[in-house]
Amino acid sequence: EAAGKIEPENKQLFRIAESIRSKALSLYNEASAHLMNGEHVKSIRNLNASLLANPTADAYRLRATVYRHSKKFDSAIEDLKTAMSIVHSESKGKESASVKELEEIHIQMGVTLNDIGCSLLKMNKVRDAITCFRK
Repeated sequence: EAAGKIEPENKQLFRIAESIRSKALSLYNEASAHLMNGEHVKSIRNLNASLLANPTADAYRLRATVYRHSKKFDSAIEDLKTAMSIVHSESKGKESASVKELEEIHIQMGVTLNDIGCSLLKMNKVRDAITCFRK
C-alpha cells in the first residue's frame, strides 16, 4: 500500500492516491455484489482490477472466497496466504486489529480445506480427504 505513505502536504499526489483507493473500493464492492449473484467470472475480473489498483488483505480474502466457490482451491489457498502476509506486514503496532483479521483468514482457510476434503470424498479418495480434514 505504497499510496498510503504519501504525505498529505503533496496534495496532488494525495488526491491521486485517494482516487485510486476509491476506485479499488468501488471495484471490490461490485465484485462482492457479483459474488452474491453467483457471477464468479465478473467478480474475479473486478477483484483483479481492484488488486492491481490497491492490493489489500480484504480483496485477496474475497477473491479466495470466489475461487473456493468456483472449486479453484489452489488459487484460494494462495490468495489466503497472500492476505495473511499483507496483514502481518501492516500489523506493526496494531495487534488487536491484526489478530481479528488473521482469525478470519484462518477460518476461511479451514472452510477451504474442508471443501477440498469433501471434493476428495466425492471422488472416493478417502485417505486424501482424511489428510485434508486433519490440516
